[in-house]
Amino acid sequence: FNTNLFRLARNIYREKVADGHEVKLYVGGRKGVTAMRYNGIAMERSYIDEMNDATTPADATFFLTELAQPFLDGEVDEVILVYPHWISMGRQPPTALRLLPIAPDASDESDDSAEDAAPNAVPPLFEPSPEEILAQLLPLYLRQPIYSVLADSVASEQVARRMAVKLATDTAAQPVTALNGKTNP
Repeated sequence: FNTNLFRLARNIYREKVADGHEVKLYVGGRKGVTAMRYNGIAMERSYIDEMNDATTPADATFFLTELAQPFLDGEVDEVILVYPHWISMGRQPPTALRLLPIAPDASDESDDSAEDAAPNAVPPLFEPSPEEILAQLLPLYLRQPIYSVLADSVASEQVARRMAVKLATDTAAQPVTALNGKTNP
């Protein structure tokens, strides 16, 4: 669980550094912080006490502020989240999600034929202004994927713990074979 997450984060880090980018890492969780330190990778900020098993929208708002502010201040060009994406009890693959800058999906991109069809059309009126609407909606829009990432991480960690305990229990329940080949109860 943790090894695969670290491997993906490390690979993205190395790719960005190899491309000449300065990378600032914000790492959540005790295992992630330990892995980064062990591998000599400097972190801008670490979050251990801020991570908990009862994720709330307030947690997502906190991390949104922590991650978006460097982007808004022009300190970073991109914000990428690495997390275990919950698919099912048996699958939580490590995933990288580009949070910022926001870009349309390839499926959302369409040709500009609608704009070309009505070049003299009057633009729609907004009340309040588009800037005010964006200022209110953008934090909500960005908070949702962060909340999903936190929830996926908590659920995946619980499944990983459950699987580890089950494996240990199953292994302990198997009879132990002594060196002489006899089974001890």
